[in-house]
Amino acid sequence: MPEHDLILEGLAVFCQAHDVVVEKRGRGYSLLSRQSGAPVARLSLTNDPAKVHVLWWDGEQWKAPGPFGTPTMTLERALDYIASERAFWIHVCPPGAIRNGQTPAKSPSGTSRTAALV
Repeated sequence: MPEHDLILEGLAVFCQAHDVVVEKRGRGYSLLSRQSGAPVARLSLTNDPAKVHVLWWDGEQWKAPGPFGTPTMTLERALDYIASERAFWIHVCPPGAIRNGQTPAKSPSGTSRTAALV
């Protein structure tokens, strides 16, 4: 019987709300725009099963999203961080949406729209 993947289960609501898909690759999970396939973030596993490393796509490779190294946090905190940090969305959103503090989200009807960050 296959093992439950708690990370994938935890990503389900986030993916629907932000119009992204998740691909499990190696020891991590890549979050990609559902519409364009553009990379949003990468969550890699740590030795602590309750925490993940959060990486950002710089246009060429996955790297730490800031100057202080790769953040390590719970999945819930990581998803809050990704949703609220504009840098993760620069390859996904139209340029005007980033300047206005918005990230892509899915409307209740299932169509993609741009939603303001909380």
